[in-house]
Amino acid sequence: MTTDAIRAAGGVVRRLDPDGTPRVLVVHRQHYDDWSFPKGKRHPGEPGKVTARREVGEEAGIHVRVETKLPEIRYIVEGVPKRVRYWLMAWTGDAPELRDDEVDEVRWCTIEEARVLLSYDDDLPLLDAIHPTTRPSTVWILRHAKAGSRFTYDGLDTDRPLTDAGHEQAAAIAARLTRKPIARIITSPYARCTQTVTPLGAALGLPLEIDAALGEGSTTAAIHRWCAEPDPLVLCTHGDVLEALVNELVVADVVPPEAFDHLAKGSIWRLRTVGGNIVRARYTADAAIDPPAL
Repeated sequence: MTTDAIRAAGGVVRRLDPDGTPRVLVVHRQHYDDWSFPKGKRHPGEPGKVTARREVGEEAGIHVRVETKLPEIRYIVEGVPKRVRYWLMAWTGDAPELRDDEVDEVRWCTIEEARVLLSYDDDLPLLDAIHPTTRPSTVWILRHAKAGSRFTYDGLDTDRPLTDAGHEQAAAIAARLTRKPIARIITSPYARCTQTVTPLGAALGLPLEIDAALGEGSTTAAIHRWCAEPDPLVLCTHGDVLEALVNELVVADVVPPEAFDHLAKGSIWRLRTVGGNIVRARYTADAAIDPPAL
């Protein structure tokens, strides 16, 4: 049985500052506590362009001129596919007057401010479509999966392998990340790290690249170096390196202090980077679940 997609439409409203700096309008929905572009469901028989203009008026309280069609954004809501068609719009000059109880704040942001503020990565391609000069990227950082005790392992610690539970975690990580647009996989040379990303590399057809600077006892320098790369990457490292990175993100107010509770083996941190800077971080405790961002 197929489920009809929810069809909606919205607008990316743009204005220019006196110095030519472009700004876009984003709204805060208090019920969801999120920042997004104005959008809403289409009424029966209503053209998408009409829906988009109506929703901007209802949520942002402004009049706009519709300019060009933007990419359609698709995602899943409670198991049902949703398709949102957006249009680029120009603000006609009137001040925002909130008219919709769903929205409690309207904000004009620069393109880079919007990249950080928007709650959903699905909205970011819309910014790329209208202002592609600085594209964000994604880095997934893994703490290696469960390995045997270093105190009972009879061999070099660098060779200590994953346990059966660790191999299960590695398979779950591969299942979660296989459909992501990953270009490269870089890992610490320790066996427990290479074994963690081996199933993912096999699934994506990507070789594992070894970086000793991701090994145990290293600083976060290698992570920041890789975050400056334009391609989406997977990095696999150790608990002490990841803890040092989280400390930096707490100091920078990217994540709250309780992020220190989220350093489990086999976990995933997804970093959103812009120009090499980490602007957002999301933690997944287990590859089978997807909790809210910290």
